[in-house]
Parts: sequence; C-alpha cells; structure tokens
Amino acid sequence: MASKKDSDWTQLKASDEDREKVIAELRQHYSLGRLTIEELQDRLTKCLEVKTVSELYTLTNDLPYLGIGNPASPMSSTRRKKRRRSWL
Repeated sequence: MASKKDSDWTQLKASDEDREKVIAELRQHYSLGRLTIEELQDRLTKCLEVKTVSELYTLTNDLPYLGIGNPASPMSSTRRKKRRRSWL
C-alpha cells in the first residue's frame, strides 16, 4: 500500500527554484534544437503559471533527461533515468 507521501507528491506546490530548474532545462533543449522558439515560449509561459510539481513535470515529460533537474519527487528521477536508458 502506498504511503500518503508517495501518492501525493504530484500535488506538492512548485517552488520558484523548481520553476527555474525547468526553465533551464527547456532552454537547453531549445539550444539543442529539440524545441522551436514557439514551443519554448509556450512552455516558459506555462512554467511560470503552474502551481504543482506534476504540472511542471508535464513540460519536460516528452524530452530526454539532461541531468539539469526537474522538481524533486520520489518518482520523476527514477522514471527519467529508465527512459534515458531505454534509448541508449
């Protein structure tokens, strides 16, 4: 049975530091050519508007892991590492 902590991590409020990490990651993906300028602008706007960690996670969920960091959560780093290994 999952603990309350494990099941509710997605509803944690996102901090300014969490948003800054995601912004850095999005900018890096743009510089690598994975995002168009329009996609970057859209995701940056959304990043500044989101309230929860899970909403932040959706902004980079379709991009490869860069190691910059997404908001800390019990699951995000594990899922991203597995996904990164799957294409190596």
